[in-house]
Amino acid sequence: MAVVLITPFIFIIITFITLFILIILIIIILIILFLIIIILIFIIFIITLFILTLIITLIFIIIFILITLIIIILIILIILVILIILTILITLITLFIFTLIIFIIFIILISFIILITLITLIILIALIILITLTLTIFIFLSFAFSCWERRQELPTVPSLADPGDSCPPLTHPIDSCPPFGCPH
Repeated sequence: MAVVLITPFIFIIITFITLFILIILIIIILIILFLIIIILIFIIFIITLFILTLIITLIFIIIFILITLIIIILIILIILVILIILTILITLITLFIFTLIIFIIFIILISFIILITLITLIILIALIILITLTLTIFIFLSFAFSCWERRQELPTVPSLADPGDSCPPLTHPIDSCPPFGCPH
């Protein structure tokens, strides 16, 4: 009889103990699941943060490379512009020097031609003056010689029978004779 009365209590105790163990197991499983979820969330957060950091780093690296390329291209363009400007300046200076040399040579040639022309003109003028003086002297000498010969041929006393004689001797100097001798 006592066994019959104790048996339900044993079942009740075993049931409560089993329920308690099940509840503890469920709580432990929930805690483990919660921890697993937290760990997964943390891992996902770390992976996401890593990916974001990697993406941001890649973006910064790409921006840095682009800025570096832009700076290099700008430097190359500036160097090319400076080289083009220097080339243009050197070309202009060379053309200016070449033009100046040609202008100086042209001025020297013109001066030389003008000098030769002046010397030639001076020589021609001198020759003309010399020829003119020579001809003048020759003409005057011819006149003088003609008058002197004529005076030598005339008698010492002027003849009244010859009215055409206009060069009486010893009455006037030789240079009073008209050109080309005395008329007879």
